[in-house]
Amino acid sequence: MVAIGVSFVPALERQELPDRRGRHADSFHGRVLGLNDVIDFYGRDVDELKREFKASVDEYVAWCREKGTDPCKAWSGKMTLRPSDEQHRRFIAAAAAHRKSLPAWMIEVLDRESRETVGSLPSAA
Repeated sequence: MVAIGVSFVPALERQELPDRRGRHADSFHGRVLGLNDVIDFYGRDVDELKREFKASVDEYVAWCREKGTDPCKAWSGKMTLRPSDEQHRRFIAAAAAHRKSLPAWMIEVLDRESRETVGSLPSAA
């Protein structure tokens, strides 16, 4: 598989009913996130799921190369957060305690927490 900066978040679930493509019950479903399109893949066990993931990503990368498009979604760099008044006051106090602006502190906290959760991801470049 070619490294293209695609993040695979193992959002797996058990399928209870056949889907519209005729997949059978008792299979696992995965989805690749952070792309300009949606890649879903299925497998009845871990080995099949891994094979289907690799095949789906390889096929998508080849399709993107053929079309001359970037597979990775472009993000604006802007996020909207809507904390409660209490949360907002706590966030401001925590940022001040670290001698940081609220945006700088939030980026640091979100970066640290996301790295602990999903690890480092390859860059999109």
